[in-house]
Amino acid sequence: MSDNKDDDWDFKVDRGVTPHDAKSDIKSRLGKKQSLEDIAAAFSDEPEAPSELVLDHEATVPRRERLENFKKSHALERYAAIKPAPLGRRIKSLMIDVIFQIALIGAGVIVFPFTKQFLERNLPSGVLSEVPHPEIVLQSILPVLLLLFFHIIPTCSSRKSLGKKILSIRIGSKFEDGKVSKKCIFIREVIIKPLSLLSVVGILIIFVNSKRRALHDYICGTAVYDEL
Repeated sequence: MSDNKDDDWDFKVDRGVTPHDAKSDIKSRLGKKQSLEDIAAAFSDEPEAPSELVLDHEATVPRRERLENFKKSHALERYAAIKPAPLGRRIKSLMIDVIFQIALIGAGVIVFPFTKQFLERNLPSGVLSEVPHPEIVLQSILPVLLLLFFHIIPTCSSRKSLGKKILSIRIGSKFEDGKVSKKCIFIREVIIKPLSLLSVVGILIIFVNSKRRALHDYICGTAVYDEL
């Protein structure tokens, strides 16, 4: 404040400015997109109403799809640890199977006389005599039946022969996450594998590939895997 009493503060009001003009001037300074109501709302103490939470149903993954994705990831983790059967154990399992099959054939020869007597007693008279060379037929059928029931069928059912069970290896698909049908294993064990082993080349191929697949594995689309 001034010490001079003669000083007079002159407050002049421009009578020519109307409220409408003042409002227009404020709007022009704030911008055309804003209004006085917007400015008042910005400085208001009242909290805004919470916005409604809307879920995007299209973005959510269905339960079935999530389950399939989990199964796929679990299968990939499981088969990532699969490795081909060691060569030593595979050769040992083959030797066990060969010895077992020879034993079955020998058992068929041993039980032949008892089987012949049983058939002669229980079959109508003259039935065996009608079969050409009945002894040769019986001697051929018995080993085949023993091999079928004690070697072929168990191997097709469990994907493991006796030697493979003992040494913890199994027959599988050449694709680590694939499946092998019983029909495929039957053809492999009965037809392809004997021919492959007799050719000798089928065994030598094991030494020149990373998955240690034999010739019968390549033909049948199989491989032998470790289970330890």
